Amino acid sequence: MDDTAPSAVLARQVRDQILFYPEPHQQDVLAIGEVVGQLELGGQYVGHYVDVIQPVKGCVAGWACHLNGDRMVVPQRGHDYALDEDDRKTWDAYLELTYPDDGPARVAAVCAPEGGRRIRAGDRAASLLELDRDESAWLFADERSRQEVLHALDLLGKGDRVAFSELVQQNSDGGQA
Repeated sequence: MDDTAPSAVLARQVRDQILFYPEPHQQDVLAIGEVVGQLELGGQYVGHYVDVIQPVKGCVAGWACHLNGDRMVVPQRGHDYALDEDDRKTWDAYLELTYPDDGPARVAAVCAPEGGRRIRAGDRAASLLELDRDESAWLFADERSRQEVLHALDLLGKGDRVAFSELVQQNSDGGQA
């Protein structure tokens, strides 16, 4: 067990965020927040900007990315990002995911501090917490209760990967956590 690994330290930070501030924990949304700035996209999208969000609610993955220092980004409402018709479908789907009910923006991507590249937030959080595909699917699931999340993050924060894997496996086999 290595409770000094960066993934364990981050797991404890996320656990403490959810434990001490339960209201902002909302497992069925990555992050919802207020716009606090903008960021220019790179590559073929130079000249296009995304809004940077300060989360006010988030799930385990969202809090992991935010507490790591990643910038939560969303496309600007009303901005046309499409470069061609193939691209239009992708951006339209991204906008619909981000603004499903004309309410506050829902984050689906983050810009990692090193290099500023845009990546799916769930993938980024799984990498930061050193989770495999099954583990991240279980921990980030919408239906995961706050108690299950806190117990799992406690195990990860202690560096007890074996117990965490057993918890995921037990639940995957139909058992209760």
